[in-house]
Amino acid sequence: MKTLLALLLSLPLVAQTSDDSESSSSNRLFWKANLPGGDYMVKLTSITSVSNHAYILDGAVVVTEVTIDTLGTTTARFYALTPLADYKNQITNGLLTEGINEVNSLQKEFTGVSSTDLAQKNYPTTTHAKTVEYQLSSLNKVKALYRSISSSWEKLDGKTYSTQ
Repeated sequence: MKTLLALLLSLPLVAQTSDDSESSSSNRLFWKANLPGGDYMVKLTSITSVSNHAYILDGAVVVTEVTIDTLGTTTARFYALTPLADYKNQITNGLLTEGINEVNSLQKEFTGVSSTDLAQKNYPTTTHAKTVEYQLSSLNKVKALYRSISSSWEKLDGKTYSTQ
């Protein structure tokens, strides 16, 4: 158990960089995201739901994503990818007898979810039609984006979120 704790504590922590920013928008009716893969803007009163969730893709990658649904037909997805092996290799190296249950428990403690709690998807069977997608570089950027859009939507207060 001490070895597991030492391994868990040695995992790299991903911090939000100073490159991320959030500012009040000049137009309070819109939320904007300026991202390396492109820009996204949505009218706050057109949003019907905002979600933050995670799932395992093809048994190999943990996808943590924020989705924004609107009155229109297009869904926006903002996500970060983390190889499932990153969790399991670092935590189980040499400790196979303590196995999957402890891995899932530690993974849940580290990420907030266990692989047994996540939806399983297979590409391309479960891809999304009518979806605009943006990949972010870290789990923390996805969390910061979620805080920005959910706060902006709840308060109907336009903001600009940027990772650039």
